[in-house]
Amino acid sequence: MMTADYQIICDKCRAINRVPQKRLYDKPKCGKCRKLLFDGGLLELSDGNFQRLLSVGNQPMLVMFWAPWCGYCQKTLPAFRQAVAELEPELRMATLNTEVNKFSASRMIINSLPTFVLFKHGQEVARRQGAIHFEQIVAWANGII
Repeated sequence: MMTADYQIICDKCRAINRVPQKRLYDKPKCGKCRKLLFDGGLLELSDGNFQRLLSVGNQPMLVMFWAPWCGYCQKTLPAFRQAVAELEPELRMATLNTEVNKFSASRMIINSLPTFVLFKHGQEVARRQGAIHFEQIVAWANGII
């Protein structure tokens, strides 16, 4: 039986890397810059890279849409960062600051913060709004992927 390959974009140099699904847990490195593809951090999205990351990468991605002035976002962001350790590498986790990246927020019809959107193969498959705890983030994402 053949395993699927993921196309993973390096968050440091933006190179596209092909990683077999069975090798996700082998600490894969970028073929261009040699940095770890999964380093326990959040991928920061912007108007400039949001659509490209969704259209090129085929790894499931959970995006938290937030703003610095949002109190619920500030309370939820640490839990979202903590969830990376539980959900990576099966799921890529990213943030998009809606205050700075208004085009992407508008295009995604983000009208409540924080908003969590789960993408598979570049398509939205689930959405959740409001502040949630670490355990809720992990359970919700695992229930979908």
